[in-house]
This record gives sequence, structure tokens and C-alpha cells, in this order.
Amino acid sequence: MTAPTNAVQLQMAESAPSCQKSGVPAKLIDGFGNAPCLSFDSSTDMIPRISTETLSSLLDNQLHSRRLETTIVDCRFRYEFEGGHVAGAINLHTEDLIDSWLLTAKQGTQQIVVLHCEHSVFRAPKMAQYIRSRDRAMNLKAYPHLTYPSLYILDGGYSKFFSQYPEKCSPQGYVKMDDESHHMSFNMEKYRIQQAKSSRGRRWTRFGQKHTLRPIPLQMKRTSCGK
Repeated sequence: MTAPTNAVQLQMAESAPSCQKSGVPAKLIDGFGNAPCLSFDSSTDMIPRISTETLSSLLDNQLHSRRLETTIVDCRFRYEFEGGHVAGAINLHTEDLIDSWLLTAKQGTQQIVVLHCEHSVFRAPKMAQYIRSRDRAMNLKAYPHLTYPSLYILDGGYSKFFSQYPEKCSPQGYVKMDDESHHMSFNMEKYRIQQAKSSRGRRWTRFGQKHTLRPIPLQMKRTSCGK
């Protein structure tokens, strides 16, 4: 199999049958700008998913012969993150935090970026789409180049990962979004999203282009589902 040389070929590689059979690939696609073939089939997502087993192997540096930098983006609210998260993860739960992170991207570094929220049903997929759209805007003149071509969503989210690999979480805890002891923090986050949704419209972004932002829709309730 010839290593893909651009984003179009990369997309084809990620959707190939060999990538869909399991979360752990038999072979990696190596080379600068070419993402490892990690994902499995998920017809409901624009961004491919990886399994908890694959993330665990990435953390153990088992999936590649030479080290690639893995960035884990936790999209949960701060109180959830502080209650327990994947070791080494960064907490980017707002679009502003995502924008700041994108602007400090390490150019020339091969990176695998894995996003998750509690169950990777709502928040992580929306943030992943936001990252990809901003990445496209930043590299418009260099299309199809992407700063982060290796962008994935962790299937099952932190809930599933913690249940399988608590020893790879720091601290070793799990605070649910609807934890009653954090109801005030939840309401503050809910209010923040509502304000962002109502106030954002057409504006100049930090990337120098004028466009209509599409805020993350507020569909969160204090239940155990849909996070």
C-alpha cells in the first residue's frame, strides 16, 4: 500500500476496509503529513473514530516504530476534567480555547489528535468538526494541507475509557456531567453556551476571515445520555 501524500488520499486510507475491521490497525501509514490508519467505520460521523483500545496503545507507544506526538483533547466541562481525565489530556471545552490552541500549533510536528467528552456523543463530535473547519480556513491557500490531518474521536468517551483503563487516568476518578454536587457549575456552563449562541454572528475571527459562526447547539440536559 502506497502511503498517501495529501488529505484526499489520507481520507481514502482512513476509510479503507483494513482500517474498519478493528480499532488497532495491522499497519501504520508513516511519513510526514500522513496520518496513521487508526479508525474504524462510523457512518454517523464526519470525523473518524478510534477505540479505547487504540488510545491505550497510543499512550503506551505501541502503534508506531518511531514516536508520534499524541494530543488528547478533553471537551468536558472543567469540573468534569478536574475530577479525573486521561493522563496528559488538555481541557479545551470552548471554541475560544480551541482557537487559542490552534494558533499555537507546532508546525512541522506529526501529531495525532484525539477528542472526547463523557460519552463522545455530542460535545466531542461538535468540537472535532469545529477544529476541522478552522484548520481548513487556516490552510485555505495550501489546500488540501491540514495542520491536524490525524483528527479522531474516542468512541465511548471518557466513561468507557475510565471503565477499562482507570490506571491511565489522573486523578483516577470520574465525575459525570450531571453530578448533583456540581449543579451550579453545570448551570454556569449552560448559560455560557446560551450566551455564545445568541451573541455570536458575523464577526472577524482571529484567523482574519469574516464568516458566520455556527455555535454548538445547546441540547444538553442533566441526564446520563447525550453527552
